[in-house]
Amino acid sequence: MKINKFYDIHFHAMDLSHANITAFADRFINNPLVIKKFLKEKLPAWKKVLGSICVLIVGPFIPYSSIAKRITNFINQQRNIRNLLSFMETSVLYDFLIVEYFLKNDHENKKAIINKDNTLKIGNKFYDKIVLCPLVMDFGYPNIKNNDIFYNIPPQKPITSQIQDLFKAIRTYYTKRIEIKTKNSITKFKIKEKQFNKDADFFEIYPFMGINTKNYDFDEIEKMLNKYFSDFLESDTPEQRYKKLYKAMGEFDGNLENTEKCKNIFAGIKLYPPLGFDPWPDNQKERRKVELLYQTCIDKNIPIITHCSTGGFVASIEHKKFTNPNEQWAKVLKDQRFTKLKINFAHFGEDNIDWTNRIIDLALNNKHNIYADFSSNADNADYYAKLKNQIGNDNEEINNKILYGSDFMINLLKVESLNEYMGYFINTDYLTGEQKHKYINTNPERFLFE
Repeated sequence: MKINKFYDIHFHAMDLSHANITAFADRFINNPLVIKKFLKEKLPAWKKVLGSICVLIVGPFIPYSSIAKRITNFINQQRNIRNLLSFMETSVLYDFLIVEYFLKNDHENKKAIINKDNTLKIGNKFYDKIVLCPLVMDFGYPNIKNNDIFYNIPPQKPITSQIQDLFKAIRTYYTKRIEIKTKNSITKFKIKEKQFNKDADFFEIYPFMGINTKNYDFDEIEKMLNKYFSDFLESDTPEQRYKKLYKAMGEFDGNLENTEKCKNIFAGIKLYPPLGFDPWPDNQKERRKVELLYQTCIDKNIPIITHCSTGGFVASIEHKKFTNPNEQWAKVLKDQRFTKLKINFAHFGEDNIDWTNRIIDLALNNKHNIYADFSSNADNADYYAKLKNQIGNDNEEINNKILYGSDFMINLLKVESLNEYMGYFINTDYLTGEQKHKYINTNPERFLFE
């Protein structure tokens, strides 16, 4: 009997050591309009995060009690932000163990999402596994100019460090277990050894490799793609592609010098225009790099996930041009070589109806191979009514291109837990049982493996 799996195609596993806060702050500090809005307290979530991080760092050094009190009040008001920071303060090493623990155990007055028999019930279907796709973010941003400060070097955030930490976390999930106990209002958790048996664990984990072609020269990109995807073939059947990824899952210990062990550890490529990735550069030297990337994805059937909302971790002043599916991405898909690139436009063009409509048009066009996930959008029960109006219940073509995504842990800016986010999906009546199964199972399996 086939095992039903619940796929979360858009997930993050990282901690505060991985994010490039300086690049984020640079755009914020040097933009008078942003500062004006901040002072008026029109605070989008990303600015609240930055503000909270700043006051957490600076606050203890302010001697004036009245100012310190205001800072304390500000932090206390931002419950969601403190929740996110609490999770990100913990080493990424334990991310998967913590998430699984809270999915499987009652917490305060909240019921567990996973049943005692290790199944997840949605409608009349049971799911025996959750598949997570953590997206590595290429936080390198060499264009930053900090000429007014002493240590004016670009922040060094080598993506190799994030890759190593992520795969150590995956290895930890399959070789350790977690115990969380509260005594006298103090919560502690312990990590204990367990036998390596990934067949028995509830999560399967298939990361996407983040890359910003601007951060590397042509030869480096070619080497990276060969290192991680050399075993991928265009002729792979879904079963063959799945077996390659499953066999490598949990085996890699983060040693990037072991080239043989690096094969098949990534399921696809993650692109992030807000950090400066240009899908179709005018500069021919830069163009050659993205052409290499896209041609490799075509030749080896590698899926791409690209950020597509007006917000996010914004560092580049051209982020909307790079992100807009009507601009640079339209030029990519117009090129006959790349018409069939398999792309998931993540967040479904959140907050911009023109972007959303464009994604729907692309997904309905058989010349292309376009998907969309609604990660971070479904943070309340009403979202699915909006989604229903956008795509309808009976439009089979578009329903075959929608993917479930949570955007955990970033979605903690809007919800208190992955449990809450999943709960909205599980309990909504706006989607049929068939739609739900397509979004969490049929469609992501096609996106990842076919």
